[in-house]
Amino acid sequence: PEGAEESFFWVNSVIDDKPTIALIHRVGMPHGNEGYVYMERHFYISRSHNCLQGIGAAMTHGEEETVVLYATRTSTDQVSGFGSTAKRTIGNKVMGGRMADNFDRARKVLAASKDLSLRNLSLDD
Repeated sequence: PEGAEESFFWVNSVIDDKPTIALIHRVGMPHGNEGYVYMERHFYISRSHNCLQGIGAAMTHGEEETVVLYATRTSTDQVSGFGSTAKRTIGNKVMGGRMADNFDRARKVLAASKDLSLRNLSLDD
């Protein structure tokens, strides 16, 4: 779409104390003058999980408020078989807590940065 920024890159990280490589595809684009939409896909991961897809949006609400929406889906073979329902439930609760912590940190950073606006955000920041 017009105005979209797109990038592909490799990330080296550590998951469960083991080196992990992921190929990531990111797309970000303004939504009118009042928002930003962001999509990310991890479609090759050397270990841990099979793929991850996420989409988020930030839109202004009123003069000084921003609404942030985010959804993610991860696929893995590690929770199949016996006990898979319990494993998924536990994983969802753990990740939900981590996501809440991440959004709280982001809120504090944005609140401390008075000159940051959605119009100035890009994938390179």
